[in-house]
Amino acid sequence: MLNLIFRIIILLIVSTNSFAISPRVIYGKDNRVEISYFESQSFRDMSRSVAALIDKELLAPSLDGSGNQCLTMWVESIQHSMLLCDGERFEKQPALSTCTGFLIADDLLLTAGHCYGKDVVSSERRCRDFVWMFDYTDTQSGKFSSRPDEDYSNLCFQKSSVYGCKEIVSIGYTSIATQNSDFKTDYAIIRLDRSVNDRRPLSLRLAGKVQVGTPLVVVGHPWGMPMKAADGASVKFTVGNSFFGANLDTFGSNSGSPVFNAESGLVEGVLVRGKPDIYNDAANRCFKVNVCSDDGLNCNNGNGLDSEVVITTLAILEHAGLEL
Repeated sequence: MLNLIFRIIILLIVSTNSFAISPRVIYGKDNRVEISYFESQSFRDMSRSVAALIDKELLAPSLDGSGNQCLTMWVESIQHSMLLCDGERFEKQPALSTCTGFLIADDLLLTAGHCYGKDVVSSERRCRDFVWMFDYTDTQSGKFSSRPDEDYSNLCFQKSSVYGCKEIVSIGYTSIATQNSDFKTDYAIIRLDRSVNDRRPLSLRLAGKVQVGTPLVVVGHPWGMPMKAADGASVKFTVGNSFFGANLDTFGSNSGSPVFNAESGLVEGVLVRGKPDIYNDAANRCFKVNVCSDDGLNCNNGNGLDSEVVITTLAILEHAGLEL
């Protein structure tokens, strides 16, 4: 009972404090799909360079059915971990990861700064205690949605797809005052413990500025689930060359996701935060996904920012002093 009360208190805090965990929301139609079902082959190919940030303690060495070394996990379903009401999409899938990141060089990965904490101590701890896993998808070991609630102990991930953090090359998490809001730089560039040779770094926008109305695609791990892609979004406003807002269907643990230009395939920026994920259905003592209209209005839970916030690749590379 105490554990349940504690979870409810935490989720109430989450639902009213969008900055604390960088929550997200659904705008209009829920466009999230398993990456394997996403229509564009080019985006399915690029998704292989997207990774999930996972606590080492959730992974254990094991052998698959053929006797090959792999890593198994034991985690809760998102319904259980988030106290979701029955009937929410993907409710039986595992909540494994805490953030998303993507390759920008053979041994460099880009993610949101808050994924590594707000100070040196927490950043170093995250580097030591967490790993990056590629290929965390619905096809890794069958369809997660068909499995019994919380029965994921037989899922096996290849050790070759898991990479440690060797060092934090650059991290930014400082205030930037703008005429619209008090945004922050929010990125981290991670050097992996070895080069990634079986997939390509993503291509970033290195010049110019994304325009309002540009169609977008986001790829990542909402609520720590297997990889999802979502299209049907566009740029709603820009703040200089630093940030832009968009009606992306994203959630907590999507933090660090690459936000692509749907037409060019270039990464325009990194998802960092947005509106609350959920709202409290007091009558049923559970939580439901927050849904807004496409313009960001008429939300079930209207607290938080007007849209999802994306820091541009140009701002990140300039702040980090990095040339690719």
